This record gives sequence, C-alpha cells and structure tokens, in this order.
Amino acid sequence: MDDPSPKVAEPPLFDSEHILQLLGVSRGQAVGVAGAGSLEIMVSLCREGWERVECALQATCAGADETSDLLILTGPPESLGALTARTVKLLKDGGTLVAALGRPEDDMSIRAALLAKGMTILQTTLDIGGARVVAHRVARAARAAPLARTA
Repeated sequence: MDDPSPKVAEPPLFDSEHILQLLGVSRGQAVGVAGAGSLEIMVSLCREGWERVECALQATCAGADETSDLLILTGPPESLGALTARTVKLLKDGGTLVAALGRPEDDMSIRAALLAKGMTILQTTLDIGGARVVAHRVARAARAAPLARTA
C-alpha cells in the first residue's frame, strides 16, 4: 500500500568530524550547530570528545553574540540563507561558517545573508573532502568609533 504522506527532502549529510579536522578546528574551540539535524550532530560531536558544542536556534541577545569559533548549518539548501541570517551573529570575528549544500549554487543565499549582516568573507572553501560542503571564514565589518564628547 502506498504511503500518502508527503516525502520530505533529507538535508545533505556530511561527516562533521572529518570536516572539522580539515578546517583545522580543535576540540577546545566553541562550535555552534543550527538547523535540521543539529541535535544529532551536536550529540555526535560530544560523544567524540568535543567539549564546547551547542545547538543554536538563533542569535537572541548580545550575550550570545560572537561565542562560536565555528558555526555548522544543516538543513534543506533552500533554508540555509534564512538560517545564516538568524545565526551568523553567534560567530566570532574570524570564525568559520560551514554548510552542507545540495549543489554549489545553493551557496548564493548564504553569501547574500552574510553580506546583508555586515560580514566580510575572508576565505571560502568548497566541497571539502568531496562532501558538497562550503566553509566561509568571515570577519565583521569595522565597527564605528565611539562618538567623541564635546564640551
């Protein structure tokens, strides 16, 4: 008998441990994971000995800003731009955002979200280890100097 339920597209999977090693991320660095399947990736990394891993739904307060050295985004490629916009403030200046892509063109929404949030892309690596993954190392736009007081 046919299953009448709609088929949900599975997000592309990647071996996060292998990718983190290729990126040079050490186990002592802070890693945020956001999107569909983020809990499974977080638990997997914790089981593999990563000590500073958390699920990140979105940046909600200034206290959470700039806490992650690495931000891993998961989920359907069409949702990655919006997910980037919600979570990129969690990345430290010079941090790396990693996302699994359905195809290389899916990176355009991620790039657009980074630029819209005032981030500069310092370096991009595509298809790390043949896994259809993009990694962007980013920097924050220069912050405005404090206003000088006048008498």
